[in-house]
Amino acid sequence: MEYIKIPIICVEAILALGEAERGRLLRSLLVYGSGGGAAEGGGNEKTVFLVLKAQMDKDAKSRERERERKREQRWGQVGTSWDKPGQLGTSWDTPFPLSSPPTPPVPISLTPKEKPPKGGKKKPLFSPPTAEEAKAYCAQYGIEAERFVDYYAAQGWKLSNGNPMKDWRAAVRNWAHRRAGAEGKEDWSVDG
Repeated sequence: MEYIKIPIICVEAILALGEAERGRLLRSLLVYGSGGGAAEGGGNEKTVFLVLKAQMDKDAKSRERERERKREQRWGQVGTSWDKPGQLGTSWDTPFPLSSPPTPPVPISLTPKEKPPKGGKKKPLFSPPTAEEAKAYCAQYGIEAERFVDYYAAQGWKLSNGNPMKDWRAAVRNWAHRRAGAEGKEDWSVDG
C-alpha cells in the first residue's frame, strides 16, 4: 500500500472517536494496508474502518489499472494469448514483470563518417581547390591565386589556430577583407 486516502466525509467521524479508538483504527488501517486482516474493536471505529477499507480497495484497483495501462503502453498489449492451435502451449497471458522487461534491440552504431548530419543535409568534406577554381574565385576579389594556394598548401590546409579549413572560398574572402583593412587601416584579425 503506497498511501491511505481519507475522504473528507470520514474526517469528522475520526475526530469524534476517542484517542484509544483512533489508535486502534490507525493500527487496523496499517495492518490491512500491509496485507493483514480485519479491524480490531467495534462500534464507531469499526464503521469508519469499513468505509476506509472500501476506499483503500478502490484506490488499489485504480493504481493497478494505471500500472497495467502504463505496462501496455510500454510493452504492447498485455493480457492477450498468442497461442495458436498446434503450438507447444506457449502462453503470454501474463505480463512481463516490471523488474525484468525484455531487452529492446540495440541500434547499430554508425562510424563517424557514416553518421547522418543533424540538419538533414550532408555536408561535403573539404577538398582543396583546383588551380582553375582558385584562379576564377580569387580574381573576383583581387587575390593572387597562386600565393593563396601555396600558403595554405604549405599549412596543410589548416588555419592559423590549427583547425582544419572547412571553406577555402571563405578564406579567400577573409584575405580580401584583411587587404582592404590594411589599406583602409581597419583591424581585421580574422584568420582565413
